[in-house]
Amino acid sequence: MIARTLDPWFDAKVAITKKYGVNASDEEIVASFGHFLHYCRDVWRFDNPEKVYKEMSDAARVGIAKTSTYTGAVETLSGLHRAGKTLALVTTSPKHNLDALIDRLGLRSIFDVILTGEDVAKHKPHPQSLEKAFAALGATDKSKTIMIGDSGNDIEAAANFGCDSILFYPPEHKKFYRLDELTSRNPTYVVTDFRDIAGIVN
Repeated sequence: MIARTLDPWFDAKVAITKKYGVNASDEEIVASFGHFLHYCRDVWRFDNPEKVYKEMSDAARVGIAKTSTYTGAVETLSGLHRAGKTLALVTTSPKHNLDALIDRLGLRSIFDVILTGEDVAKHKPHPQSLEKAFAALGATDKSKTIMIGDSGNDIEAAANFGCDSILFYPPEHKKFYRLDELTSRNPTYVVTDFRDIAGIVN
């Protein structure tokens, strides 16, 4: 959500599924975000789903390493950090994919907690990752906690956890998600410009 990673993930999934004989629709590829191993195993029924998942992840990492950030994302998060806000980065992405990106962007120091897909047994929309981040931050008041996300799983995870949420929906996300479908999950706020998040959080 900090960087434009949806395209490299999408392209890697399309390429790998085709390699293994599945012409998945764009809708299926998008639906597999955050659940790709499940799709490999239970929907497309690949013989070795773990191998397919690893190949896809490795292919995505190449694109992710080159991707750019959303306008104002780094400045906004850095500003919140300087203002004394505690920040947690929670993602379903594998650790090796995330590490290369946040180190290149110089963002590691602004997050108090970083959780990747390997750090939890249950992924969003289950609230386990938010619960773990909340505990690691030493937080005690969910009313002072807000989840910033760009997918339905993010917004549902916030609702399941019991905190407010901000849906980030820049124009380029129309390729991946329908706004009416995302807003049906009832995010507390919706922004199209990352810089607007600072005004909400502050």
